Amino acid sequence: MNLSSERLLGRFARSWIGRPFVWGETDCSILALAWVDTIIGEDRFVRQVLGRYDSPETAAAFSASFGKSLADLLLDAGFTPAPAGVTPTGSIILVASEDYTRAHVCLNQKILSADETDGVVVVPRRLIPRDREVFRCP
Repeated sequence: MNLSSERLLGRFARSWIGRPFVWGETDCSILALAWVDTIIGEDRFVRQVLGRYDSPETAAAFSASFGKSLADLLLDAGFTPAPAGVTPTGSIILVASEDYTRAHVCLNQKILSADETDGVVVVPRRLIPRDREVFRCP
């Protein structure tokens, strides 16, 4: 990631930190897709999902009917899978849970994360499980 992209990431993170968590508006998928749109310089991905669900149940139903996973959308945007153990700044980290896949944006040793209780926050990257998929910026 070059200096210009790092500055863009910093501005992006500052604009999201402190937002309350709202399904379909400021959840982890919207956060990740907003970063994708920012880094590619297009309004392409968030608009496909913004406001299409408002709960975990409707998010799961929307995801099932949408036909593409978050990983598929990242690949469509030109993100590439990172090798195991590599988590570059600006990458998207996907962590599968029983209910859904959580998405985070890597801020070097910290991550930008949308949490149902705390809203959009920055937390240490070490808190994320090691069993994860990482997608590098184009």
